[in-house]
Amino acid sequence: MSADSEPPVLDHNRLSMSAGGDTALMRQLAKLYIADVDAKLQGLGQAVADGEAERSGNVAHGIKGASATIGAEQACEAFMRVERIGRSGETEGLEDALRVARDAYLRARAELRSLAA
Repeated sequence: MSADSEPPVLDHNRLSMSAGGDTALMRQLAKLYIADVDAKLQGLGQAVADGEAERSGNVAHGIKGASATIGAEQACEAFMRVERIGRSGETEGLEDALRVARDAYLRARAELRSLAA
């Protein structure tokens, strides 16, 4: 991957490493990730809507970590941006960053659902 290219939606090697190469465990991790992030996204959306920058950054941090573990690279990078903005105490740009992060997550979720089926 060159410096100016976009990371993959899902790094299948990273997911496989997280599951120790176990296909059944990969499916289980995918399902757990989706359930976890779907729930956390509701809270993150509310924090952003309420203008709670610090809380937004903290929730985004958790989603970023889960995304890194499962190999959802675009989502990881996007939630890192939400985290950075939120932890700065600023709310400017937070809604746009959340929109980008949510879109990246939805792309990862679609790929993971096809693996988990």
